[in-house]
Amino acid sequence: MKIKLDALRAAIKAADDNSAGSLVDRRVTLITEGQKVLAELKSLDDPEATDPEAIEAAKAGADALTRLDATIEKATKSAEALRRIGGSGGGGGGATDTGVRLNLKSAALTRGLSTKMASGDTLGQKAVAASGDVIVGTPLDNQIYELGKVGTSALDVLPVRSRPVIYQYLRQVTRENNAAEVAVGQLKPTSKYTVTNVESRLRVIAHLSEPLDSYWISDNSALDTFVANELQYGLQLAVEDAVINGTGEGEGILGILNTSGLQSVAFTVDATTSVRRALTGIESVGFRATSIILNPTDWEGIELSRRQDGTPDLGSALPVVRADTKLWGLNVAVSNAVPEGTAIVFDPTALSVAVDAGVRVQWSESVGDDFARNQLRARCEGRFNVDVFKPMAVAKVALKAA
Repeated sequence: MKIKLDALRAAIKAADDNSAGSLVDRRVTLITEGQKVLAELKSLDDPEATDPEAIEAAKAGADALTRLDATIEKATKSAEALRRIGGSGGGGGGATDTGVRLNLKSAALTRGLSTKMASGDTLGQKAVAASGDVIVGTPLDNQIYELGKVGTSALDVLPVRSRPVIYQYLRQVTRENNAAEVAVGQLKPTSKYTVTNVESRLRVIAHLSEPLDSYWISDNSALDTFVANELQYGLQLAVEDAVINGTGEGEGILGILNTSGLQSVAFTVDATTSVRRALTGIESVGFRATSIILNPTDWEGIELSRRQDGTPDLGSALPVVRADTKLWGLNVAVSNAVPEGTAIVFDPTALSVAVDAGVRVQWSESVGDDFARNQLRARCEGRFNVDVFKPMAVAKVALKAA
């Protein structure tokens, strides 16, 4: 029975069609359809004799993937192009794109992954064997049964801005409005709007995988993607913690909670009331808060809090229905990086996470004696910072009594 190739051929055609969706979406579709065909080819006793047309289609898919990866590589050199393919970049001059959030799991943010669909006649095997060797597929289950991951992050609601490694911006530190009625011929009053120059730079956050036997990677087509995903997840947690709690010591990032000039809102009555007071404080200085970040335990307490008549504060009497993840109209993001009993309420124009081109995942056998041991390991890294342009538009809220 011949392998169905319509979906793969459509993906190959779309790979070179700029009107067929984002580069990332086209790449994902191409890999998905290519892997389906490769899996069916591997199940055949003699693929070349049984379905040579499918082999040619797999090779064409690999060629299309190579072209697509080259296009993505060129696009990442431009922050404007990076935004078009779904990455994290902002405008070329550092302009904020308030619709962009930092997603370290996005394929658009990774370069240097070793995954390829096919090469030559190896039908999807990676080129780790010497030229002329024949690689026979090992009967391994390609699925990696991984541990659970936290599905929410402070990075889901924080704006992102593309930055060079070293950069500066102007922050207003004084507003003194002295406008008044002035009689004819009298001296006009002077208002003060003092700004200060803030110099900053991106900081490297990185880690390595443990060494992996190269045959594990060649025998299991999902392993390198699994390792890359784990590294990206670990990097995301480190970035999130630094952005929230960083002390700024040494090469560390100065996190939001340790930035001077934030509004500090003391606990009043309950968590819900305290957050409402934070909104008033931010609005009173001319800003509009749209988001709140808090610990999952605190959000649970707010969801389960009840009125005097026993109904939940958030309006639903049915415990099987999750409350809408909004509080006083604020978008809610829960994060383990935020200390329990604390919330961050902010106007999105007040701060942003700074990044450069994105996250790199690269494989190498040149660490220590990895080559002699036939081992590979991956490195995942990126450069980040967080800028608080308007500290008075950010409130640090106490959700519990001291």
